[in-house]
Amino acid sequence: MSHRRRVVVTGLGTVNPNGADVPEFWSNCRRGVSALAKLTSFEVPEGFSTSVGAIRTIAPRTLRGRTPWAELDRSAQLGLGSALEAAEMARLAALPERCRVGVFISTAIGQIGAMEDSFRRQSREASQPLAAAATADHDRDWQSFQFNSSAATIAQELDCRGGCVTVTTGCTGGLDAMGYALDAIRAAEVDVAVSGATEAPITPLVVAAFGKIGATSLRNADPEHASRPFDSQRDGFVLGEGPADLGGSLGFTTAATTSSATSRGTTRSLRRRAIPPDLAAAGSSGGGDVRNWWLPAAASGAAIGGGVGAVGVWGCS
Repeated sequence: MSHRRRVVVTGLGTVNPNGADVPEFWSNCRRGVSALAKLTSFEVPEGFSTSVGAIRTIAPRTLRGRTPWAELDRSAQLGLGSALEAAEMARLAALPERCRVGVFISTAIGQIGAMEDSFRRQSREASQPLAAAATADHDRDWQSFQFNSSAATIAQELDCRGGCVTVTTGCTGGLDAMGYALDAIRAAEVDVAVSGATEAPITPLVVAAFGKIGATSLRNADPEHASRPFDSQRDGFVLGEGPADLGGSLGFTTAATTSSATSRGTTRSLRRRAIPPDLAAAGSSGGGDVRNWWLPAAASGAAIGGGVGAVGVWGCS
């Protein structure tokens, strides 16, 4: 029987409506804080949902890449912010140059904010057709229409050269990306992986589209409690943004082989700082060399909205 490489999580990161980083997020979840509120960034017609899980502020970062922070799409900013937190916790900077670090990121709608801005600008607020010929706008905006933009930005900023994968499987994308990363490490295709998902769907087009099909909650008078996925009176989900997926609220993880993690001294560090005792005790399942810790659905659902239910974390048995 061939030996299967043991994999551990060495870092976590998130930027979401209920916390600007992992400690704040978990603290707010424990206190039952709801991050849902009334949408105020643009006007919404009557009959559409105005309850959202929006991130109020994003701390700007000084980047070493070619694209300044202010020019990044919001989804890329959120994803990169989370990835940087996870990378710092995992001490990726201490890795030897020969180490292969891969990036596995999921997105369902890509850089939709930049796409909408480009369309409005080029069509002059939808008053004229888009130009067929190439223009300066086309050259400037082409990256926004590529689904791998967020993953490429993270790989460039963290100097990850072990492969860059974008997963587009919709609601399960974040979990799928982490599973892809786990398989890649076990198959010795990479030594370390940065994985997760990022979305920034609170835009006029996305709000209108989900509202038109009746998918979002119309409890506009009580946005803090509009998301109630297990209630018999539920009337839809609530759009939320951040590096998260519908299966998990911690947006980004770094995973590595046990030998790589031990060489950087990150295994014990993660156990002490990133996985609170009450989170680890909330429930666990799994066997062999992988253990899953699950965040109670009631806590995550109340805090984030929509279908967020569980967080799967790889760790040493």
